[in-house]
Amino acid sequence: EREEESNQIARKIEESKETFSSYKQLQKKDSIKDSVSSSQGLIILEEEQKRAIFDRNRDSSYIAQIETEMLDLTGRIELMNTQQKALKRLVEQLEDELCRERQLNSGNDSEVNVEYLKTAMFRYMSTSDISEQYRLLPVVAALLKLRSEEIKKVEIRLQEVEKGGVLRRAGGAVGSVWGYVLGGSMNR
Repeated sequence: EREEESNQIARKIEESKETFSSYKQLQKKDSIKDSVSSSQGLIILEEEQKRAIFDRNRDSSYIAQIETEMLDLTGRIELMNTQQKALKRLVEQLEDELCRERQLNSGNDSEVNVEYLKTAMFRYMSTSDISEQYRLLPVVAALLKLRSEEIKKVEIRLQEVEKGGVLRRAGGAVGSVWGYVLGGSMNR
């Protein structure tokens, strides 16, 4: 009986070992399945992260491209605004010039004005005395209705001649002024 009990115990131990071994194998299979599904999950997560990074990079590149285009357009707008301001100033100058021309051409005393202009310009051109040219400048400017910037240009030219002290340069300055006056008034 004891032997039988011993055999029975040995069989039960053997069965337990087999059951335990089977359980261990099942546990390994489950662990492998879990590991495989964890690995697959990680792979899927990695792919999603890669896609997200790719999308973010694509979006960043697109945003950078748009920002570059915006800077370019802003520069163009500034340039156009500058050009528009310059054109407005030019239109104002042309309107002023047209107004001056109409004033010069209007009235019956235009022959008297031309004779007076001729006399003043002859005196201005025939003198080599810079101080006399300075005194005649307001008269010539009034007759020709020169703008302040035009008067300034003539004054600067007279100052250059005065500093140089060379008569030849003075003649050049007078000739330049006369050419400017006649060229400007003849073409009007």
